[in-house]
Amino acid sequence: SDSLNLVGTSEEWTVPLDQVRDLEQLTGHLQQRIKGALLPEATRRIRGTYELVASFLLPNLTYSDAETEARRLKAANAISRFKGSVLKGERIIDEHERVTSDHIDKLRSLVLHQNQERQRDPYLPTLQTVGRFVISGIMVAMLFAFLGLFRETLYKQTSNFILFGILVLIPAIVAHYAAEVSFITPFLVPIALSAIIATVLFDAEIGFVVSVVAAVICSSILGSLQHSVVFMVTGAVGAFAVRDVMNRGDFYRSIAYISVAYLLTILATGILFFNYATLADFVQRAQWDVIFGVFTSCGSAILAIGLLPIFESTFNVVTSITLLELSDLNRPLLRNLAIRAPGTYSHSIIMASLSEAAAEAINADPLLSRVGC
Repeated sequence: SDSLNLVGTSEEWTVPLDQVRDLEQLTGHLQQRIKGALLPEATRRIRGTYELVASFLLPNLTYSDAETEARRLKAANAISRFKGSVLKGERIIDEHERVTSDHIDKLRSLVLHQNQERQRDPYLPTLQTVGRFVISGIMVAMLFAFLGLFRETLYKQTSNFILFGILVLIPAIVAHYAAEVSFITPFLVPIALSAIIATVLFDAEIGFVVSVVAAVICSSILGSLQHSVVFMVTGAVGAFAVRDVMNRGDFYRSIAYISVAYLLTILATGILFFNYATLADFVQRAQWDVIFGVFTSCGSAILAIGLLPIFESTFNVVTSITLLELSDLNRPLLRNLAIRAPGTYSHSIIMASLSEAAAEAINADPLLSRVGC
């Protein structure tokens, strides 16, 4: 704007913007006026006059943020938000008719109107909450039904109920905050973290089931089919990427697999559910979604490395990583046995090798047989 509104105690008036100066502009203008009024050789008089006059300069106008913002909102509300109207029963577009921008605006307005009508239903939030609880209950029941039918030993251990509850709860909490807070993207939901931990603690099948259960629950919280597909794919990839992990360094291999899964599923679902104004908007949005997906991949693998020892010790679960650490021949106990009882040490090594070979022959766990021998 090229003018300002000045509000006094009893009146309001408008002045051109070039007639209002701030303190810095006024002091510069004052210097020029003093230099023009006095001789150039009288530098001391010029400096003294400027310092004397400048000491009396005080602002006589105060900018009001609250009043300005209130008037901006009032002006914005005064502008009509409607470009036109559609009568009841009026046809918006017919078959074989060319689609124009006016048709698109009308259809988008129709969707917005229908969503607003649904939101006005006072029972809708309660029904949505009940629906989420029903879906969550069904998925958790399917998880424990799978354990009861195919992993009866795990199902009989009460502590595993808490363990699987934590694995499902971790991504669900992040999904809840992503649904409530706008600056948290849903692609930060760590479905792959739960899948990786479940796979390393037990096996890939359990990790896959945990990822599916967590993906469906988180998708019901977010209310997005796109995120459901991304969660299921990345969770499944995370589960099978660590199925043969033998040391903690193998976790970093899963970062590449999960990152590629995020990249492909985000691009594929973004094209499938294309709801962007332009292609540039889609590329920019997909770029940030992929960056967050890669960040989640890295974070899931790193957090899994740190959380696994806690889960192992808390719930008394022995993983292949722990068995490898126990089979290390440089452990103090084995080195002491080799020095004090070399015959017993050699016999133990031979028996461990025989047990490992026998386990491989019958498709049992060779590492567990070697360490447990």
